[in-house]
Amino acid sequence: MTVKKIIHGKYSRVAIAFILTLALLWAAAGCGSGGGLTVDDMKLEASDLGAGWRLEGETEVDPDMEEKGSSIYRLGQLGAEDVLNQVFTRDSERLQVNLVQMGNAQMVQDALSFLLEVAGGTNIYGSRDNVVAEIIGDNQESKEKAAQVLEIEVEYDGTGKDLGGGSAFVEFELACVDTIDYMKFNELSNYLESYLEGQPVDEEMKAVIDATSFGNSAALLTSSGDRLSAKYDFEPLVAGEQTTGGMTTYTFDTAALPGKAGVPYVKVSGELTVGETSLEEGDGTVLTPEEKTTCTAETSFWPTSDPGAREVAGKAAGTVSTDGAKVKALWRWVRDNIDYSGPMGTRYGTLQVLSQGYGRCWDSSDVFVTLCRASGIPARQVAGWLVDLDTGHVWSQAYLEGKGWVDVDCTSDHVGADAEYLPFFATADGGMPILYVKMPSIEEI
Repeated sequence: MTVKKIIHGKYSRVAIAFILTLALLWAAAGCGSGGGLTVDDMKLEASDLGAGWRLEGETEVDPDMEEKGSSIYRLGQLGAEDVLNQVFTRDSERLQVNLVQMGNAQMVQDALSFLLEVAGGTNIYGSRDNVVAEIIGDNQESKEKAAQVLEIEVEYDGTGKDLGGGSAFVEFELACVDTIDYMKFNELSNYLESYLEGQPVDEEMKAVIDATSFGNSAALLTSSGDRLSAKYDFEPLVAGEQTTGGMTTYTFDTAALPGKAGVPYVKVSGELTVGETSLEEGDGTVLTPEEKTTCTAETSFWPTSDPGAREVAGKAAGTVSTDGAKVKALWRWVRDNIDYSGPMGTRYGTLQVLSQGYGRCWDSSDVFVTLCRASGIPARQVAGWLVDLDTGHVWSQAYLEGKGWVDVDCTSDHVGADAEYLPFFATADGGMPILYVKMPSIEEI
């Protein structure tokens, strides 16, 4: 999904160790040298931090020398140009500064965005020119001092921001889409947000618009056990609505829909109350036998009968017996074997992702849902917004008997989700033609 910007915020997912942190930076980096600063230009001296500090260690890491299949090796294939880790101490205080030299500005932003998706925590993240900096420590004042000396533009300060009681007010504009080329939706969404009415429509985007099937309805996830309760208002007003399995389809008078570059859309505002899920505690949903059948069925997006997919599911689950243990094993397999790389907003399809071994969040979710269903575990796909990062995201949910839906993000470092994951959409068949005309803005309540 598109990354619009990064905002300061609490990141409740546990910050991972430095070795994985570097791996995540490599994952988003991309290859090639674009000149600019080097890590040597940026590295700190102990005296820069003030009296009493000393340099305990300085380490360079080469991803090509790591064990094949490890996080650093896999993500290092995308190529950071240079990586430097510095550790400073003052009495009992420890401060770690990680510097990664990237090829260009886009690689820097990709690195920061992906790093925050999985790590976050109380660390400080930022960049100066083409070098990404991560600052780790228990003392906020010391971290801020390092950021100041490095002269980085801080994108995440680690001081914390949450949704209060787990409630949020959202606003966005959503196109009424029936079918769309999933490999083009991200590019088209970005184009529509910046498009000024009256301008000539870009020829390439016009071809995408012409190939997209538009309608007069939009579907949103309005409830999910104890995890989600959402109420939406629309402009123009709704002409009709129908709710099934927590998904509400809203229909509108076609003639009343505004358009942008020929794309019909609705203005959406809503209030969401969001809880947490984990392997120990789901959302409390109880599926009927018919719903379980639906959520284990094969679809064009999730080819559960494919021999290769079934083989992967069997190997990934191993000898574990409970559904909870299987979910964790399948999540771990996708996380460790599908590299987070490629262009933003891809949806290659499950079998292609398994073959090529990489993709983005939607791709990882497709693989996970396929493996769950091939293992007899009901699963579906969810899309929405990561509050802390102010970015769109796609993840999954697996159903565990007696617990309900459990959120599973194969780009995260653990199974489960908190109130920072705002779910807007869900699908049991894989069809989810999301097209934002204006990206969501979110306010805590």
